[in-house]
Amino acid sequence: SVNLKGTAFNPMVPGKKVRACFGFCDIRSFTDATECLQEDVMVFVNKIAELVHSKVMLHHGFPNKNIGDAFLVVWKKTISDAAIKRRGSSFADRALYSFLDILYSVETSQTLQAYAMHPAIQKRMPGYRIRLGFGLHVGWAIEGAIGSSHKVDPSYLSPHVNMASRLEAATKQYGVALLISETVVANLTKSSLRDNCRKLDRVTVKGSREPMIIYTYDMPLFQTDLKGNYTDYKNTFEAAVENYIAGNWHDALEKLYWCLHLWPTDKPITVLVNFMASHKNMVPQIWRGFRELTEK
Repeated sequence: SVNLKGTAFNPMVPGKKVRACFGFCDIRSFTDATECLQEDVMVFVNKIAELVHSKVMLHHGFPNKNIGDAFLVVWKKTISDAAIKRRGSSFADRALYSFLDILYSVETSQTLQAYAMHPAIQKRMPGYRIRLGFGLHVGWAIEGAIGSSHKVDPSYLSPHVNMASRLEAATKQYGVALLISETVVANLTKSSLRDNCRKLDRVTVKGSREPMIIYTYDMPLFQTDLKGNYTDYKNTFEAAVENYIAGNWHDALEKLYWCLHLWPTDKPITVLVNFMASHKNMVPQIWRGFRELTEK
């Protein structure tokens, strides 16, 4: 950072505006794991941090903050991205590839899952496996160093950073590992990535009045109980979401119940069905095609 040129921190240097893909990654059930592992929790979280950071850097991203059970990571859009995009790749592609790589590695890591089998953890949470949640969002931020002569942190200040955090938190409501904003999907260039991004809902989150479409990425690893063809399922689900947004809830519910028959454990179905049921399946007069996620 230009704030750190020389031997002293200069707090009077302005930040720099950048466009980037911001990612938040959170370790599930971390409080319980901490209480069970005690001193060993540091080794546990650092092994996950090593995996997260290495995969992010492999895909040309930057680990930015470690916040206990969460990590903020960044993929900046650069001048070279325009040339790379023409060849079929982008900073959003790299961000999504990173998180998919992390998800797969956590699921298949015998070292990490050995921690999940710790007797104290299994006693408190029988059948526990290490799970991570992810949120991805593209937008601007002010990049710079924050602190004093005693401590300095490289930081990104922006509501778009907060949006990535909100999306990660919302993964628990939707029962998915990854939530992606429409701004990320708009910057994806790989058809292999876009084809598995499934539209889930149109929402506003805390701290934002602007509604946006949110997506998840359906990994084959988590589709073991899906009956039938994934593409047909995705197309029907997304058609139901479009009906729901447009206020045609009768047709939306018909399609969602068909989806529920094919994939009973797909929680985004029940999220939409339960929301409509909370209005007795009647479209509110003030329906504007989106709902507010009230939880952080």
